[in-house]
Amino acid sequence: MFYITSKLEVMSNLKTGSKIKKGEILAYDPNFFNPVNETKDITYKAGYLARTAIVCLDQTYEDSLMISDNLAEKTVASVTMMKSVLLRSKANLEKIVSVGEKVEPNTPLAVFENVTDDEEISKMLSRIGEEFDEAIAELARTTTVAKDRGEIVDIKVFYSVPKEELSESLRNFINKTEKEANKKFNAAKEYSGNDPIFVHKPMFLENGKISGVEVDGVLIQFFIKIVDKANPGDKYSAGGALKGIVSSVFEKDKEPLDEEGNKIDYVVSPLSLVSRMTLDVFGNLWSNSILIDLKKRMLEIADE
Repeated sequence: MFYITSKLEVMSNLKTGSKIKKGEILAYDPNFFNPVNETKDITYKAGYLARTAIVCLDQTYEDSLMISDNLAEKTVASVTMMKSVLLRSKANLEKIVSVGEKVEPNTPLAVFENVTDDEEISKMLSRIGEEFDEAIAELARTTTVAKDRGEIVDIKVFYSVPKEELSESLRNFINKTEKEANKKFNAAKEYSGNDPIFVHKPMFLENGKISGVEVDGVLIQFFIKIVDKANPGDKYSAGGALKGIVSSVFEKDKEPLDEEGNKIDYVVSPLSLVSRMTLDVFGNLWSNSILIDLKKRMLEIADE
């Protein structure tokens, strides 16, 4: 599961008590817009200008396309994934990562032992013998690991059992998390003025559910921010019908070249355009080519 974590930037000329007009821009997403403070306006970010070729190749069949490593680097996406773990009320929490920590694939996010409440099973385990205590503890220990390389940007905690009924390790963890949240809140309050402050504290679930998920004990949600670089299997769209599934990524300095020796970033099949009946894309490519050539000739004239 992934989450959109885009944050809006408030226009720099706005302050508490500022008067606003109908239609005035109050905030914008910096991923898609640039501010123009002089006019209290914003401009749309057109994105990366990639040199494109329409060619039939063995790896551009149907909707497949090919991209350069340079384009993959220029279009990396920041994605926040969520990993959750549910602990029983008597579980022993041995280890947990913290916000800001870097993780790699298979890095333990939480290590715990879910202690059973079944008296019969507990009695049976106690009769096995002390020499097997360590082996039994190892079998009972559970580890929740990260799947990707990234950074822990947030940890949210929910519990459906009163604190006094939780294990000591879980109770200490919740109390510590609450203390850190209060510390952040008080620190932010000194600088925020009347602006709202959003700090997540461990939340007690009276009905035992959160977002439709039944919680019987403690639910910990880890939010991991990862940098997602395009790989074969990902989908790209470069204006209109110039879209498809990446079949391969050209290695650096192994990209195809045009007649003038310029590196091609994006190779798409003409079949994908014909099947969608969007032949106007060819007109766009020709007009772009004319504009680029015109700019080049004007620069040459200016140099002369």
